[in-house]
Amino acid sequence: MISINCQTGASVEVNEQTLCGAKLNGLSLHRAVFEGNDLTDTIFVDADLRGALFTGAVLRQARFDRAKMMNAALDMANLERAVLVDAKLIGADFSNANLRGANLGGADIGFAGFRGADLRGANMLCMRMTDADFEGALFDE
Repeated sequence: MISINCQTGASVEVNEQTLCGAKLNGLSLHRAVFEGNDLTDTIFVDADLRGALFTGAVLRQARFDRAKMMNAALDMANLERAVLVDAKLIGADFSNANLRGANLGGADIGFAGFRGADLRGANMLCMRMTDADFEGALFDE
């Protein structure tokens, strides 16, 4: 059993041995604290991650399909090959994050920050791209 602490004062108990590869589908993890954790292959499909803190977390191949991640802090996180299809990323901070090979197809990235992020090989067929900040980001075709 693992306890996930949230800045709201709430705590969410999950029946998992480790967060790596954990199935956290549909959970309400509003303002959850995951800073610096290894969450490789973790599944957050349809989860409420508004304002969650993922600063410096390892999220390789994590799945965030349709997750609500408004104002989440993902700065310096490793999201290599992560799936964020149709996620709500409004105002999220991806500064200096590794998003190589990530799939953001259909995601709403309005007002999200990708300053200095590595977006090479990422699917960036997103909504509201013109409202996002890509200053200093690395990208390819």
